Amino acid sequence: MIPLGPEVLVYFAIIIGIVLLFFVMAGSTLKVMPYLYANTRISYRSKNLIGKNKFKALIDIKNLKDFIQSISDSGYLVNHKDRIDISSVHDTIQNSHLHEIEQIISMSPKALSKVLVSYKCFFEAKILKQIYRAKKKGDQLSLDKLPSFGIFSPRFNDRLIQATIPDLKVIMAYTIYSKIFSEDYENILDFEKALDNFVMSRFNKTVNSLKLYDKKANISLLKMYIESQEMLILIKSIIRGEDLKERMDIASGLSLPIANDLAESETLDTFVAKTKNTIYYKPLSKALGKHYTDQGLYHFSAALYASIRKFIEDNELMHYQGPFQILSYLLKKEIEKTNLYAISKGIESGFSQEQVMGMVA
Repeated sequence: MIPLGPEVLVYFAIIIGIVLLFFVMAGSTLKVMPYLYANTRISYRSKNLIGKNKFKALIDIKNLKDFIQSISDSGYLVNHKDRIDISSVHDTIQNSHLHEIEQIISMSPKALSKVLVSYKCFFEAKILKQIYRAKKKGDQLSLDKLPSFGIFSPRFNDRLIQATIPDLKVIMAYTIYSKIFSEDYENILDFEKALDNFVMSRFNKTVNSLKLYDKKANISLLKMYIESQEMLILIKSIIRGEDLKERMDIASGLSLPIANDLAESETLDTFVAKTKNTIYYKPLSKALGKHYTDQGLYHFSAALYASIRKFIEDNELMHYQGPFQILSYLLKKEIEKTNLYAISKGIESGFSQEQVMGMVA
């Protein structure tokens, strides 16, 4: 065997290094390939996201007619009516947002399908609450108030409108919500709590079982969303004046590590103080001060959404490939929807610009 000189060994080492690098890069490319189509489409759609300057301009608007015309330039599907009120404005915002969720899910790869379907449940649950509340109160539902989204096809919606509460058990028996509707509830609040716990539990289990490219950043984003939603559930329970047992029952179904400790809080001051060692303490502290001026829950939701938005802004450039762009876009749209609700409500109520600014994330 001819001995190899140092130069030849170095040459072979370089060749082996290049080959290994090629396989590593090829492996990474294969992992992100399924997301390229969706991310390209989302990059284009992101141009329609409402930025800070546009939000400032919306806050300056004095009437709902001009407001609804202005958001039509940002991709919102506006149905022009002679009479525009806060209800029709919120319907426009909601329906456009739900349509966008459906569009993003349809273009996303299979690897994300489970988490996106679970995410969709949050919005299906809101529609189910609307239906159950109307049935319980004896209010009349109209077909144009029920969006076509998820399980809610026009034909399915027509059956729901005609149904009584006992009928709902039969109609919902073949959906993922069958267990919720198989139970009897003393009041609307008990039903809503059961539904919230079901949706949160389903979403949390899905997130924990995910196997994704760039998993750490994506799981961190989804966990942050879960924690913010769970905190809002507990904050609502304190505002409603529920007793300790009821709050602990709620906490038992949550994944938040400090859920039980937070549920023991008798006041919002105590609740916020117990978040001191978390990233939510500063935004919740500011929200608490604003809450005492008008008793608005939206201050807390705006603060938590603002925390999510900051996390996205801090991380999206480093995670521009893979699922992060898809997930972050969906959350940006949810934050945008919440802000539009707040601004339109502020316009309708005649709030000052300063008051409205305090309502948005």
